[in-house]
Amino acid sequence: MKLFAAFVFVMALTSACQGPPANPYDTAETTTIDISRDLQGAFIANANFTAINGTDTEFAAQMNGQFKDGTLIYVEDFTYEDGREERQTWQLTKLSDGTWIGTRDNVIGVARGWQDGPVFRLSYNGQLQGSEDGQGMKASFEHAIIKRQDGVIVNIVTVGKFGIRIGKATMTIVPVEKTQ
Repeated sequence: MKLFAAFVFVMALTSACQGPPANPYDTAETTTIDISRDLQGAFIANANFTAINGTDTEFAAQMNGQFKDGTLIYVEDFTYEDGREERQTWQLTKLSDGTWIGTRDNVIGVARGWQDGPVFRLSYNGQLQGSEDGQGMKASFEHAIIKRQDGVIVNIVTVGKFGIRIGKATMTIVPVEKTQ
């Protein structure tokens, strides 16, 4: 009986392990995203983050991207439901093999990006916000960035620790000209 309980426990942990987010859309609903083209200009976004500890936070962002000399500079100005504000700036550089490397304030080391069919994937280790000393918990982040046929971009992020998913964010990003 103990062996069976241990097996069930291991299987539960394994099935809860973090992996890259799947594309939740049918391929007919999406088009291939090209971040050097599709993340240029001004955007507004709404998002929700949920975590295994019960955290459920909504936030909004104003974003602006510019692609120049092989590098995408993408500025994200976040406003959280508690009134907190935060600015994060991505610098993503396209390499000759078509992959990307990038940095941002909360990224530890270098982020790595690649095209996976119609989805752009971004993977890195970083620090979560939230501690009083400003040094949040270290975690891994896996993004699936998808462009729908209507031009709306969806960024699904899984957050993990020790290979186990601890949180998920879903952000809907709309070009400013579509909101006017």
